[in-house]
Amino acid sequence: MRTDGATPDAVRVLQQERDHLLLLHEALRDVENAPSLEAKLEVFVQAIRDIGFGRVTITLRDAELNATKIVTAGLTPEEDTVLRAAPAPGHVWRRRLAAIERFRVSSSYYLVGTDPWVAEEFGGGLPSALGPSSDPDWSPSDTLLVPLRLANGSIAATLVLDDPANRARPTLARVHTVELFAQQVAAMLEHASLIELAERRAQRLQNLHEVGSLLASSLDEAVILRLLAKQIETVLPVTSVVVFSSAGNAPPWPRAFRRRGVVEDEMYTPAYLRTLAELAGKQQRAQRSGGQFAVPSIVGTITVAIIAIESPQDMPLDSDDEELLLTMSAQAASAISNARLYAESMRQRRQSEALSDVVRAVGESLRIDRVMKLILRHATALLRTDGATIALLRGDSLEITAGVGVGEALIGSRLPLHGSISGRVLRSATSAITNEGSDDPDIFLPTPAGTEIRNTIIVPLVTVQGPLGVLAVANRREPFTLEDAEFLQRLADQVSVAVVNAKLFEEVAEATREWAVAFDSIGSGMVLLDRRGRIQRTNARARALMSAESEDEVLNRDFHKALFGDESSCEQCVHLTAITSGTVQRGTHDDRARSRVFEVTASPHPLGGAVVTFDDVTEFRSLAERHRRVVETSRDAIVITDRDRRIMFANPAAHELLARGDDLIGIAGEVAVPEEERAEVRAHED
Repeated sequence: MRTDGATPDAVRVLQQERDHLLLLHEALRDVENAPSLEAKLEVFVQAIRDIGFGRVTITLRDAELNATKIVTAGLTPEEDTVLRAAPAPGHVWRRRLAAIERFRVSSSYYLVGTDPWVAEEFGGGLPSALGPSSDPDWSPSDTLLVPLRLANGSIAATLVLDDPANRARPTLARVHTVELFAQQVAAMLEHASLIELAERRAQRLQNLHEVGSLLASSLDEAVILRLLAKQIETVLPVTSVVVFSSAGNAPPWPRAFRRRGVVEDEMYTPAYLRTLAELAGKQQRAQRSGGQFAVPSIVGTITVAIIAIESPQDMPLDSDDEELLLTMSAQAASAISNARLYAESMRQRRQSEALSDVVRAVGESLRIDRVMKLILRHATALLRTDGATIALLRGDSLEITAGVGVGEALIGSRLPLHGSISGRVLRSATSAITNEGSDDPDIFLPTPAGTEIRNTIIVPLVTVQGPLGVLAVANRREPFTLEDAEFLQRLADQVSVAVVNAKLFEEVAEATREWAVAFDSIGSGMVLLDRRGRIQRTNARARALMSAESEDEVLNRDFHKALFGDESSCEQCVHLTAITSGTVQRGTHDDRARSRVFEVTASPHPLGGAVVTFDDVTEFRSLAERHRRVVETSRDAIVITDRDRRIMFANPAAHELLARGDDLIGIAGEVAVPEEERAEVRAHED
């Protein structure tokens, strides 16, 4: 450094500036090696103190000029404590900076402690230990204030210096030196801010990636909403987070609720968060109320979910946090949409399987109680309810005849046709949905002790013959929807079919019982044969004639073998002729083994086979034979005439008496006797 021609004072000033620049250079080198921002600031305040100030304070400030960090040098522990105890708020500093322009020196402000405004505004600051000096422009209460500005002009920090070593007002050169240090601090702060911003954005991107991966890992909407609530609580400064599910025009329903890291029952979500979420869902844009913030998740024009958070009063969400929450809500919308599409396909598949199961059960079983229980189980499982009931019309009221879950306790209860939702549903043949908090005037629910009905769907059971009753499901955490009612109506249609089938079966069974009684009471033996002449059904007389204790002994046996015990083929069997010819056949059949005679009549059946009636006529044949022999051996002439008075039979004595030979059969009885006796014969015939 050349000093030719310079005065000693000028040389001294130049040497001071050189020393200050060396201090700055060393400070910058030390700053590079400092491990943290606070350590870097401590290097700077110490370097600034070394250029000739007794006390140095750097206060980092946020966008509102509120103090966020204080670094000091040269203060006693007591002074440091006082300084940190109650820093002036940001609005005070905004007022101060707007009013100190008259104290400007370069880009700094030299606050004269004896000025009344300075004394009042700053309260005298920290008392100085220095005494007055010979410099009339300086006092121990003077302060040099240097705002540290970023490239955009905003203030990132304030640098305050006092107690100069020379106890004199700083020269412009010294102010410039301080500002040079301040510029380096500001550059370092801006660099640190950019690094922090980059790290924050990188962390935000990482958080978004993790949230997206987690949400995409599941196709279960409930799991997605719980994961979303947990991740929001992890990455954002919130005290409470609630995720609502939304569908159609129904109010949003809380599905996940976390408060201070603990899972809470979503049914106890605060009312103010419910109200804010409902407003965000309706207007489809973010809503704020104090420390609460709600963001909708939208797919197209449909709101599928709403995220509502509550942040601490001392740490509200900043713009970056809000942007992060908005992005997470968009990710959630996509995941929820995919989950709903998958759930809808699975729901349709399960409903189709359930309906197939019910239809099969209705077709295979005529036990109405079994079918009803099956339908109720499917209804509660697929609609995720706590119970279900079926009520059938009984006179002028509805009687609950079947129930599962909470509905089981209601079995036997009666509902009026007028003054109850079930009665209205039956009368109007339209379904009804009643969700929690409904003010439906027809609400009438018999609720035994311990049974609480919060919400329900009721659908009618209707056939072409008229109304039968109602099917209802009750108690679900989520509100019921029209889609739920449509599915329940399809199940109800199957209940109606089952009830009609059961009634028809009862009617057929009653007719069958009457027919069976009549069938069994027939005095002759009667059997139903298939196309091959095998026995399919018998009455009591037939089993007695076949010496069978029960029908099982003769079922599917050949009729000829079962009746006669004969294994050989028979050409006399009229039932075989009736089956093959399709005409009614009659005849007798000898049972040589038992010396019996059976009279058989066989009528072809329209569906194949034949209906055969038969009876043991052995006694009648024996009696007839005995009568024939008596008549033929009688010495009296005996003839039998038909309705036309013609002789049908004459015993040997009659042939001998009347001497007509074979011509006797077929002539009028009165012609066969002498003429004088004809009138008497006619009179006897009359």
